[in-house]
Amino acid sequence: DGGEIAGFDINTVGIKSSNSKLILSASGNITASNAKITGDIVANTITANTAGTIAGFNINSVGIKSSNSNLILSASGNMRQQHR
Repeated sequence: DGGEIAGFDINTVGIKSSNSKLILSASGNITASNAKITGDIVANTITANTAGTIAGFNINSVGIKSSNSNLILSASGNMRQQHR
């Protein structure tokens, strides 16, 4: 059983947009491209493939840096702390 509503395919496996950029599976998985999620996120692991910001810290392949650059942890293992 299934059908289509407003460009979404609905069946026992889940709901999928016609361009497959949003998939909600019956098992509880969500797959989305270009998603903006607000609110609290609780997860066992989080993978950011390029870069991101958490609580004022910028994270990328080079390292972790506070927004005011007072603390920098480099991927090579160096740490720099600016004292005031």
